[in-house]
Amino acid sequence: MTIRTRLTLFFAGLMLALVAAVSCGVYFFERSSQRGIFEGLLLRKAEATAKVYVRKHDRLEPTDAILLLTQENQYEAIYNDANQARVRQPA
Repeated sequence: MTIRTRLTLFFAGLMLALVAAVSCGVYFFERSSQRGIFEGLLLRKAEATAKVYVRKHDRLEPTDAILLLTQENQYEAIYNDANQARVRQPA
């Protein structure tokens, strides 16, 4: 094997490792970011549901109403300390 072939294979392997490392880094960073966004939205939805439950549907703030009305085909359930459903309703 000539030096030229060895150098070519070495740099090809080096570039492959570099691209794989960068791709893995981007993947894990994006996954972490998306999980944070999802958990934030889930927390906001839970807080809005709790507010509605506490107020017993008296008056919704505009942001809560939009949040609750834009999610179709979903169900909400509020559980007590014994893990029994207290309220179950379509969203």
